[in-house]
Amino acid sequence: MILVTGANGFLGSWISALLNHNNLEWYGLCRNNENLERLKYLPKSKISAISSNLWIDFITQTKPKIVISCDWDGVINSKRNDRALQISNITRVLTLGTASKKAGVKKFITFGSQAENGPLNKIALERNYDLPTSVYGQAKVETRKSLFKLFDKSDTQLIWGRIFSTYGQTDNPQWLIPSMVKAFMNNERFSLTSGEQEWSYLHAYDFALAVLALCKEDFIEEIINIGNPTTIKIIEVANKVATYMNCNKLLEVGTHPKRSDQVFFLKPDVSNLVRLGWSPKISIDLGLASYVNWFRQSESSFQGIKITNFA
Repeated sequence: MILVTGANGFLGSWISALLNHNNLEWYGLCRNNENLERLKYLPKSKISAISSNLWIDFITQTKPKIVISCDWDGVINSKRNDRALQISNITRVLTLGTASKKAGVKKFITFGSQAENGPLNKIALERNYDLPTSVYGQAKVETRKSLFKLFDKSDTQLIWGRIFSTYGQTDNPQWLIPSMVKAFMNNERFSLTSGEQEWSYLHAYDFALAVLALCKEDFIEEIINIGNPTTIKIIEVANKVATYMNCNKLLEVGTHPKRSDQVFFLKPDVSNLVRLGWSPKISIDLGLASYVNWFRQSESSFQGIKITNFA
């Protein structure tokens, strides 16, 4: 069995949906009192919303073969320097890892972030640059180091998937693409920097495909970059969205201040994933169009994830 914790989150829900679509044996755990709307099209019999303190008992009793830990709070900018929140993340993931090791889990998959690297501004290899500029990035580095120490010489393999700029249906509304689409839907102006930043944007469906490949492969590196090897400038993304929605006049370029730690070039080396037979399936044009269409449908009634729209 494959156990997904944080199954109701943006990326956790995409992983869960793909596992279910492929008829794999899986189960999703969410913290109690969490919103489960992203999972509305998945079987309720495969999902439990319980206190994270009880996840340990669940692992001990069911002894899953693979644990995919997606549960992490405070990813959005407004919470990235909330030290207490980030420390609670570290504690929760390490507790989960310890329980997985004791239960004989074969593979523990969890996720880092481009934030570990800081403003690298060059091709990101899978080595540890470790120059975070936020408490969030520091917490990811600390979690990674602690997990590798925990699983050293154990029977459980740790896979640290370092994520680079994902997007797609049910994404956090505060990120660039969702906030832009929402502004245009409301006929509001959207302020952007010059948009010369060149980033890697990976659709959540392709992210889930990458995680599925990591579940199936037995002999791989322990740190894996998960991102789109093809980069695109932010201004091009913004223009595509504005053109698709016929809102070019609402896009105000160069009016939004740049962050002091702005990353201008973000391209991951994903050669290890490619060797597993993985490659992105969703082009940026298809991904943006499908997101806009989904957002329009969700304005009246929230729409969850439908893998059949992509598979």
